[in-house]
Amino acid sequence: MRKNTRLFFLETPSNPLTEISDIEKLSAVAKKAGALLAVDNVFCTPILQRPLELGADLVIHSATKYLDGQGRVLGGAICGSKALVGDPLTAYLRTAGPALSPFNAWVLLKGLETLELRMRGAVGRGARAGALAGEASRVARVHYPGLASHPQHELAKRQQRAAGSVLSFEVKGGRAGGVAGDRFHTSSSRSPPTSAT
Repeated sequence: MRKNTRLFFLETPSNPLTEISDIEKLSAVAKKAGALLAVDNVFCTPILQRPLELGADLVIHSATKYLDGQGRVLGGAICGSKALVGDPLTAYLRTAGPALSPFNAWVLLKGLETLELRMRGAVGRGARAGALAGEASRVARVHYPGLASHPQHELAKRQQRAAGSVLSFEVKGGRAGGVAGDRFHTSSSRSPPTSAT
């Protein structure tokens, strides 16, 4: 933090380790410094986490992911108060034109109609995948906030409505362990994967 800091940008849960940050506490720190707090909420969507209610000033969504649900269009959203987002940007949007096409906007609106239902299903699958990964003999560690072993499990329970569906895991033996256990390995000349998570 510096004297000229004006914006905190936060992704919670983070990608790929699903680290959870305390939005309320960071909001208090930002406000004390006269800075804004922006939260990337793409993993949770408004169904699972509502950063504005926890003190964030801005919420950012990649609408291409969960909001659309099928990756049909590119889009994004910046949400915040009318004074912070609406009024300052209206003239710019009208004159410079950085807006979604009507068709893309329609596709995203159609995706929002099923968002809650899709998120419920995704959360259930994420919880099952996290539990299964935790039981796998070749997995050293699972990064999923729905598991009690996650370092911020209690914080996730407080600020999220559910743990979400995104997880990652570490294979025992790191990259070499992952390559050695690759049952789909068909050629000795095949390039190893770039990551074990």
